[in-house]
Amino acid sequence: MKKYWKWAFLALPLVLLLPSSCDKEPQEEKYEYPYSEPYEKTLWFNSREADSIHPKIIRYFAGDPACTHIDLTLLPGSRDDALTTEIITTIRKELQKRVEISPKVSGRGDWWFHRDWILPADSLWFVEHGWTVNQNPH
Repeated sequence: MKKYWKWAFLALPLVLLLPSSCDKEPQEEKYEYPYSEPYEKTLWFNSREADSIHPKIIRYFAGDPACTHIDLTLLPGSRDDALTTEIITTIRKELQKRVEISPKVSGRGDWWFHRDWILPADSLWFVEHGWTVNQNPH
């Protein structure tokens, strides 16, 4: 019996150090915003890096009362002839997650997709959210 008490006393400090996860609620991030005058924010990305704009950045600007609009802008000349149907759909899904963060968010820029590789639903989604598709010669 003495043997078990020794282990119990050794384990007790470890148990006390474990955080209690059931008592904690997720904390909403609070920011201080430096601007009071209205402004628009442009976030640039390359065609293969639609996920490079982290959702936290969009949430930050979307939460700023002075920010009136957030443009997710495709870099000019970022044409990529090797975007397959699967890659295009993945890009759309990544951008959709970001556009859904706030009504302040929309797209800007012209996507160039091989006409045989873009699904009509994907093309329509890009156009509905502010981008153009195959409009400008690259």
